[in-house]
Amino acid sequence: MEAQWVLVTIGSNVALSWFMTGLIWLVQLVGYPLLSSVGSEEYSAYHSRHIRLITPLVTVIMPLELALSVALSFITLEKVPLWIIMLHLITLSIIWLSTVIFQLPCHARLRTQFDAYCHGKLVATNWIRTIAWSLKALLSLWIMQLYFS
Repeated sequence: MEAQWVLVTIGSNVALSWFMTGLIWLVQLVGYPLLSSVGSEEYSAYHSRHIRLITPLVTVIMPLELALSVALSFITLEKVPLWIIMLHLITLSIIWLSTVIFQLPCHARLRTQFDAYCHGKLVATNWIRTIAWSLKALLSLWIMQLYFS
């Protein structure tokens, strides 16, 4: 049973990491840049719809990804060095901190009207999450590869 739990944990972690990596790249390269292209009359409705559509994805997947990553750190993976697991957790911590410190406040300010400075800050600071999720996804694959080698 323990081997099945490890397989489910590692596999789910890989799947969620890559899903979120794809989503963050789409947001970074398409979603956030489009915010500056919406006219002032449509902006508030556009931003509200963006938030309404993306929130269910991230509010379900981010906590699940966090739980799986923490669970992974408690599983003894003899073939996986502890520093890789720790780096995996550090990247996830960076993602969560960036979300709370930068992205959520920017979205709060952008909720009612476009603000060029805040939009620029949102796009620039979102690179933190984009790079961290990309690294986390690669680390999750490396963990899986090491475990099964």
